[in-house]
Amino acid sequence: FGRGSNENKTRDGRVMLCEWFNILLTDAEEKAIGIISVATDITERRQADEQRLKLSLVQERMLVLKRFMDALSHDCRTALSQIETSRYLLERGLPPETAANLQPRFDNIAVSVRHMATQLGNLNTISALSDLNLVPCDLNRLVRQLVGAQDMAHAKNLSLRLELAADLPT
Repeated sequence: FGRGSNENKTRDGRVMLCEWFNILLTDAEEKAIGIISVATDITERRQADEQRLKLSLVQERMLVLKRFMDALSHDCRTALSQIETSRYLLERGLPPETAANLQPRFDNIAVSVRHMATQLGNLNTISALSDLNLVPCDLNRLVRQLVGAQDMAHAKNLSLRLELAADLPT
């Protein structure tokens, strides 16, 4: 007969999303005699679906960003390699007195190339962060374990107090 969903307020003021299934009851002559309605609270399922969608979007953005950073890194490394090779060939191919006069500039180029190569390495490290496999976990349990290992805190005269909500989702 019908299906739908709507938001409902509970007595304590909380909003919950319900999915409704309605079935028409008929008698032997197919005359409507009533309706059976079954409501299911789908609030948590909807929230989980929304979280999965948000996570999926974030992962897709991270993948696009990783591809961009990988391409950028490759292009920059190629250019830096050409700059370094040109510097080396000029330094070695010029007459000694000319090379000596230009040595400070050659040194600056070499330092800059090494610096840029280091920055590209940092970019690759950041890019690798997008490869994380995210899995649900019980944060209450994780925090309890951390607080349980208070030896280091006590050694530094620190105390930890733990207050967790019991109904946190995974």
